[in-house]
Amino acid sequence: MKPVVVALTILLSTGLMASPTSRSPGVGLAFRPAGPAESPPDAIRLDAIVTDRSDHPIRDLKPADFEISDNGETRPVDSATLESGRDGRLIAIFLDDYHVETGDSARARAALAQFVDSDLRPNDLVAVMKPLDPLRGIQVTEDRRALHSAIDAFDGRKGDYAPRTPFEESLMSRAPAAADAGRAQVVSSALQALALRIGAMRDGRKTIVLVSEGFAPPQSRNDGPMGSLRGVVYAANRYGVAIYPIDPRVPSAGNGSDQTISSLRSLADQTGGEATIDNVDLIAGMQQSARDLDSYYELSYRPASAGDGKFHPVGIRVKRPGAQIRTRSGYWAPSAEALRLAAGPPPRAIPMATKTPHVSTLVHPWFGTSRGPNGLTTVIMTWEPGTAPPRNQHIGSVILKATAADGRVLFQDRVDSRAAFDAPPGHIELEMTVQGIDGQPIDSDYRGMDVPDLRVSRPTIATPQILRTRNAREFTAASASVDAAPAAAREFSRTERLLVRIPVYSADDSAPEVTATLMNRAGTPIETLSRVPAALPPGMVQFDLPLARFPPEDYRIEVVATSPTGPDAKTVILFRITN
Repeated sequence: MKPVVVALTILLSTGLMASPTSRSPGVGLAFRPAGPAESPPDAIRLDAIVTDRSDHPIRDLKPADFEISDNGETRPVDSATLESGRDGRLIAIFLDDYHVETGDSARARAALAQFVDSDLRPNDLVAVMKPLDPLRGIQVTEDRRALHSAIDAFDGRKGDYAPRTPFEESLMSRAPAAADAGRAQVVSSALQALALRIGAMRDGRKTIVLVSEGFAPPQSRNDGPMGSLRGVVYAANRYGVAIYPIDPRVPSAGNGSDQTISSLRSLADQTGGEATIDNVDLIAGMQQSARDLDSYYELSYRPASAGDGKFHPVGIRVKRPGAQIRTRSGYWAPSAEALRLAAGPPPRAIPMATKTPHVSTLVHPWFGTSRGPNGLTTVIMTWEPGTAPPRNQHIGSVILKATAADGRVLFQDRVDSRAAFDAPPGHIELEMTVQGIDGQPIDSDYRGMDVPDLRVSRPTIATPQILRTRNAREFTAASASVDAAPAAAREFSRTERLLVRIPVYSADDSAPEVTATLMNRAGTPIETLSRVPAALPPGMVQFDLPLARFPPEDYRIEVVATSPTGPDAKTVILFRITN
């Protein structure tokens, strides 16, 4: 899978480090390992909504009533189980303030408030998220007052490019075209991470209600039939999450004609949800999203070719006359390695954070990943000072503690310029204590991070690093040092010379061909960066970027990795020259 453009930069900056490869080597759609008493580990399980012509659920179907076509080949259905949400439904509400007008957000707030009060049951679990919310800060709750509070704070920002967060101030352009592209990428990355988060919490069907007027991340010629949002679709179908887009605009003849609306319809069609567009009654689509959780079939069957690592379009037909079915477009088959791992214990759900997330403004930390030993992932951390502490205090040090999902402490020590530790793929908790020069704590920072599995089945770019140097001697030393500390900030001076270091991996440990192109804020190429040879770990490449000849402005570096073993991988690094 080609990584979503700027996804790495965005996810690390907002605490949303999650990707389809963070739970299994090789991305798989709708492939959920079964328990010992269930279907075999290579079985495919798909959820499907089946209704009659009056849109009433049909509840008495048997496996023989279904016919499945997997990649054009008819497969027998092993089981067809009617599921319901009587024990509590899991729903996430994604408020896309980047792509909703201020006036339209008022319509959305009113409909959402009615939905919460009238259509949710006491045992339903609900989360509310906006594009820049840290994923570990999202509370899945039954508390209706908390839901109303989050909904009341929703205010559309479409067309308003004034930065409201340090992330936007530092890394997002103010130019409308570039800002719109960046916002679309932020939203698609956050949606992908949210699908992974709620999808891993339980088996069965889950729902995301997406309130948006539509967005379309830039699409490359290699995106294929699933389009530039395929990362969101991969994540949603991998964990049984259906997406229900709700366009809050007043119906208009021009609402449904552009590519952004097409993207909303595509998200619904490909994940088994339903889009509400050009509809006066917004609440109807929200009610549908909850009602579908009350009556759906989970179908299980075995594909003809397991572990081929390819996308399988799936068609499901119900033999009963008058029956109508709504389901996902297909699945991405897991790799052979994923099948091997699936035969073992099922993956654990992501644990809830043990401490309330809190972001300190006194330090700006940066976290990156690269491939570690024995299937582990190496996590790297650096930091730079943020806002000045109060009362004439000065930062003396930062103490970092990293804890795995099972409670093991992976790292606990003072970090002067750079720290590195190995972690198993999955969620970890990060706790930073900011100390003054007298050694006394003056602030703390709690956040979570989803560590990716870099044993990959296709070319994959891990976290890009930028190392700042001020003269030729520093540049030479940094380019030869594996332990050189990356910069935490993304603002630089023309007096600096940057070393851009990229970890890139492929399935067979071959070295993908990597290019790095400097572009202006509008995406126009300026020059191809020169590669800097050095004795670095396998998969690590680096490039030279002197800044002296470029004026102060926002820039981006597009990194592309090509390999015979899979489709191109791409990411974009955003930065600014300030003076």
